[in-house]
Amino acid sequence: MEKTCGQCSAQFEITDEDRVFFKKMAAVFGGVRYSIPEPTLCPDCRRQRRLAWRNEWNLYHRTCDLTGKKIISIYSPESPFKVYGIDAWYSDDWDPLESGQDYDFNRPFFEQFREVQLKTPRTALSVFDNENSPYLNQCWHMKNSYLCFDAGYCEDAYYCYSLYHSKNVMDVIRGEKLELCYSCVDCSNCYNSVFLQDCYNCSDSYFSFDCKGCKNVLLCNNLRNKEYYIANQEVTPDEFKAIIEKLKLGSYPDFQNAVKKFNSLRDKAIHKENRNINCQDCLGDYLSNCNNCDHCFESHDAQDCKYMTKADHKARDIMDIDHLSELELAYNAISASGYHVIVGNLIIRGDDVFYCDFVENCKNCFGCCGIRKKEYCILNKQYSREEYEELVPRIIEQMKDPSMNSGCSAWGEFFPPSFSPFGYNETIANEHFPLTKEKALESGFNWCDFVTPPPVAEKTIQADMLPDDIKDIPDDILNWAIVCEESGKPFKIIDQELAFYRNFNLPIPHRHPDVRYRDREGLRNPRKMYTKPCIKCGSDMQTTYAPEREEKVYCEKCYLDEVY
Repeated sequence: MEKTCGQCSAQFEITDEDRVFFKKMAAVFGGVRYSIPEPTLCPDCRRQRRLAWRNEWNLYHRTCDLTGKKIISIYSPESPFKVYGIDAWYSDDWDPLESGQDYDFNRPFFEQFREVQLKTPRTALSVFDNENSPYLNQCWHMKNSYLCFDAGYCEDAYYCYSLYHSKNVMDVIRGEKLELCYSCVDCSNCYNSVFLQDCYNCSDSYFSFDCKGCKNVLLCNNLRNKEYYIANQEVTPDEFKAIIEKLKLGSYPDFQNAVKKFNSLRDKAIHKENRNINCQDCLGDYLSNCNNCDHCFESHDAQDCKYMTKADHKARDIMDIDHLSELELAYNAISASGYHVIVGNLIIRGDDVFYCDFVENCKNCFGCCGIRKKEYCILNKQYSREEYEELVPRIIEQMKDPSMNSGCSAWGEFFPPSFSPFGYNETIANEHFPLTKEKALESGFNWCDFVTPPPVAEKTIQADMLPDDIKDIPDDILNWAIVCEESGKPFKIIDQELAFYRNFNLPIPHRHPDVRYRDREGLRNPRKMYTKPCIKCGSDMQTTYAPEREEKVYCEKCYLDEVY
């Protein structure tokens, strides 16, 4: 059945399988099933609203509203929310139920939820068990790391995103089990390598794309289990060593020239229709060990899922979820784990949790914010089980009543865009669905106008005035602010970073860390599927490569025949 999106007017389909899922997701009280209604927005618009609740890498200095101490936070000093430092938020010095209130059936649910949301303190960062790593967010079990986001179990990691079980790495996005690596994208099990993309089990390799099980390769693509190759041609070990020394990776102009060559070889490489591994009946990209997943991306160990991104582990029976782990039977949420979640943000091990924002280890809660280890709560007020099970069905019925919700049903819909704790421009929504300030506000999103003060530095230098070679960079660079050659934003080099560049003979970057992230992210395909013919056999395939793109994209069969 075709429907028209209420936001962008695009046509989208609701299938019989979707309807089965909506019934399965039902909240059940007193034997009555409250199924999820069919969505009114297309999958992209639904995802856009969720992503507008996740600020990963915009950090600010501000004051803890409980202790008065200076803290680092994802909430700007101008945020309307109360913000507590991590230790303060988890302390016994305050009670989240103090912001609770009775439910008023004469007022819409969202209006009352917003009041509780604004009254309840939020934790400054989403972090857990990190050591000597204050400038992180969405990170856990990190040590001696700096400006990393959505990462875990890493040590000595700098400027990395979506990185796991790695050590001594810098400028990496979406990596796992890396060591001594620099500027890599979508790589795993790699060692002592520079500027790789889609490479696995490689070591001592440079500027290469889609290589597996390779050692000592330079400017190569589509190689399997090779050693000592340059531009896909075999060379002797001595020839390889001489070329690497001649390359002068410590020189910024030479390094940038190698990047240009990499981009050229990447364009000429054979590209597989998707990067899925050990998957069955799946449609998406970067999936591994998944079964029956439709329009899913960057996920592992998932089954019976749809419109999902970034599932780390054990995703089962979910739809419209982003950034999750160990989640089953869930709908329309972001940053979640647990069982039976209907609409939520930052649900950490929540069971039968509906319309909640940042709750941890909670069960049977509705419309709550900032609570932990609670059960049978509504709008942050404690109830008995009997009272809870009598009130929640009445609230759901009220949410379904168009007369109470601006002419439409609110049950099943995500939170209103303006309820997000962040400005649209602070969130990952702006990365995947970029909007101008005017358009964002027109669409109901927030916008953050706060400008972070530039870093304090004794001196400022334009990036193109830096010495070309790392050998000529003085220790005094730590006291300077470098002006990015693209954005004009100043940034500083920290001492661990300088040591990394010197140890690996790499040049000082000329671009701000945010710009470098966008450069790497620009190497990846969007999370969108297209129908496109295989350039070799002509059969139609589903791929993230748009029809107008010129790369050589092969279906899986032709790719395997050619590369292996």
